[in-house]
Amino acid sequence: MGFSTNYTVSWGDCDALGIVFYPNYFAWMDRAFHQLTRQLGFDQDTLKYDYQISGTPLSHVDCKFISPAHYYETLAIDIGTSDLSRTSWQLEYRFHCEERQIAIGTERRVFVSHTNGRLQKTDIPDDLRSKILEI
Repeated sequence: MGFSTNYTVSWGDCDALGIVFYPNYFAWMDRAFHQLTRQLGFDQDTLKYDYQISGTPLSHVDCKFISPAHYYETLAIDIGTSDLSRTSWQLEYRFHCEERQIAIGTERRVFVSHTNGRLQKTDIPDDLRSKILEI
């Protein structure tokens, strides 16, 4: 895993049982993805203005829940690349609280551009590909 960020669970992240409500993991994966790309030197604006890439929508997302997380726990979110194709990037997210595994998530993001009014897959630029391969 080449990138890590932390998140402290707040009261509003939890359900009536006091454990993290599952949709939050998907929001945290998205937030961590954008932190990662900023660290790599690009973001959605850079893609749009410098590369004419409209964005990186999800084509697949999944999460396996291993152990519940609770209010005030600090989760480490480790991210690595599990696959990089010509037009898409698959990331793996590992959530843990100290040594306890919490969840494992995956996302596949497709690089797209607008062509004739439609979204079309587009190649990941070589300089971005080399940055992604560094993590």
